[in-house]
Amino acid sequence: MAKKMRKSYDAAFKARVALEAVKGEKTIAQLSSEYSVHVNQISQWQKRLLQELPDIFSERRKKNEDETEEMKEKLGQMHVNLYVSLYECAPMLPLESLSIGAPCLLGPHSHYFEDHQYLYSRLVVSAPDRAEIIAASAERAIHERDEIIHNYRLYAQDYNHRAKSALQQFLEI
Repeated sequence: MAKKMRKSYDAAFKARVALEAVKGEKTIAQLSSEYSVHVNQISQWQKRLLQELPDIFSERRKKNEDETEEMKEKLGQMHVNLYVSLYECAPMLPLESLSIGAPCLLGPHSHYFEDHQYLYSRLVVSAPDRAEIIAASAERAIHERDEIIHNYRLYAQDYNHRAKSALQQFLEI
């Protein structure tokens, strides 16, 4: 017996349908028929749109965006960033740091760069509780900064391509 596949909709489609529901020019039943989306789903999108719409104009959102930009600016000013943790398995900070051109060391509890020998050997600190190992790794990362960033940019392109392909294969199943 075949499983019934759930439909997935992109954000732009959801926004368009939710906005039409908010306008009220058509009933939700009419929109459901027109877009082949269940009435309950449209109602949920409409409710979410109305709940989150005020945040678009809020100072809190602008403050968060400003803080994110400030953090990226600070990361980019560093020769190397340290995010050596004993616990976190997939932090975003190292990837953000690398994407703006600053190497970031991380602990061994992440899957990051397991498939890239050079990046793994330069960015993953094997003993995050030993200061001398962290220091040696930082010195090497500073010395090889340009090569690390070059390799990361190539790696990121390839990784994103593989991720898109895997997602496409999954969706075709």
